[in-house]
Amino acid sequence: ALRSLLPREAKVVTVVRDPIARSVSALRRARRTNPRFLGKDLEEILDFEPFTRGMIEDYQTQVFSFRTVDEVKSVTLPLQLRPWRLEIALQNLRECDLVTTTARYSALEQSLNALGSPHGALRHDNASKPQDPDPSPALLDRLHELLQMDIELFRLAEAQIIGSG
Repeated sequence: ALRSLLPREAKVVTVVRDPIARSVSALRRARRTNPRFLGKDLEEILDFEPFTRGMIEDYQTQVFSFRTVDEVKSVTLPLQLRPWRLEIALQNLRECDLVTTTARYSALEQSLNALGSPHGALRHDNASKPQDPDPSPALLDRLHELLQMDIELFRLAEAQIIGSG
C-alpha cells in the first residue's frame, strides 16, 4: 500500500486527469515532440502499439498501481494490466489525504493550505494549442475502450472530492 512507503507524517496529494482528455493531450504532445509522429493523425499515433501501451492504455491505473515488487524503471514501461491492478490503484487513491482533478485544480492551493502543507506557487500549464482540432468520434470511441480502468479510477477521484466537500 502507498502509505507503507512513506513517513507517517507525509501528506499524500494527487491530481487525477479526465482519462480521455489526458490521452488526447498525450497524443497531441507526441505529435508535436516525437519525430516519429510529426505530422501524423492522432489515430495513426494511437495505432503505434508501444506508445499506446506505455502512455495511453489505462496509464493512470498503471501509475497508481505500482508496487515495490514491480521494479519498474520508468512510468512509460507498461505494466501487465489485470483487474487486481485496478483494485490496487483504487485503494491507493482512497489512501490519499487530498484528491483533486484538473477540472478543480484552481481549488488545490486552498486545499493544501487547509492541510497545513507548505508549497510553492502552483503552476497549471496546458500545452494544447488552440488550433488543435477536436478529436474525431472514432478516436474518442477507441480511447473509451482503452481507458476503462482509468475511467473507473477517475470516477472514484470525483466521488472523493464530492465526499470531502
